[in-house]
Amino acid sequence: MNTTHYFFISLLSFLLLHTVGLHAQPLELNPAQREYLLQKAAELQATARKEMQMNQSTAIGFLNRAANHADAALDLYLEAVERVDFKQEGKKESDFREWRDNRQDQFRDDAFKQALQLQAQYILLTMEVMQSKSNEDLERIVPKVVTYAGRVTALQPLDRRHILNRSLESTYLIRHMGIHTSNNLNRAWVMKPGDTQKMYDSFVFPTIIKLNNSELLQEAWEARMGQERTLAQKMNALAKFNSHRLLELYWQRAKDYHALGDLENGLLSMLSLLQNNTQHPRALEWSEEFQALIENSTRP
Repeated sequence: MNTTHYFFISLLSFLLLHTVGLHAQPLELNPAQREYLLQKAAELQATARKEMQMNQSTAIGFLNRAANHADAALDLYLEAVERVDFKQEGKKESDFREWRDNRQDQFRDDAFKQALQLQAQYILLTMEVMQSKSNEDLERIVPKVVTYAGRVTALQPLDRRHILNRSLESTYLIRHMGIHTSNNLNRAWVMKPGDTQKMYDSFVFPTIIKLNNSELLQEAWEARMGQERTLAQKMNALAKFNSHRLLELYWQRAKDYHALGDLENGLLSMLSLLQNNTQHPRALEWSEEFQALIENSTRP
């Protein structure tokens, strides 16, 4: 018996002796045992991390194809459904074929496949956010989210957007590929690929303010207003948008500029909005908010 084997057997015997019984004393390791176990823990972590990176690399390859090609998006979706709902449930292959064949009209629908593409694109964005480590990373990601939101807004018909309203954790692609979307995830990140309003309110604008980037703020607000106007047109609600929703967006934009310390586009823009829209349902609320911002901005 060599020295390594002898040491391992001795360590194992030591651990067994100290874990027998429900009321065993707290385990105490000597320096050699502690060093050995810490080394093994580090080795196991390195192996697990390498396996995770390999799995993610493979997943990214499939997702990139799905994000860029409608037929690839459908193929990946069908593969995921087959594995999650049929193979893992012990169902027969003929059951899956029957399920697939009964939905051929849906699978030929370009809007359905486009929604699947968007889902794959958002998973890739989510993985990118998970791996972000610097402000430079966020400055690169924010415009991608804005562009993505525009693609969701352009999706026709509107009823296909329901595909994107499921949280990522419950989608077939995530479950099929075993992607852990919660690892080191930015807490402001939105997990529903179709919730573009929340993407702007929870992630895009707060991130831009954190980055103190006025140019990026202007670009993002122009994009959002255009996207919401397009959506209102599709829903035959443009008049209501112009009289109510647009003013709400202007107000929120002015608040964001105020957060960046921009007097002209911030407080002065708010003042103009209040003076010109005294009949708006939220005029009183806004005036109170305006007063509070002035008081908080005034130096003693």
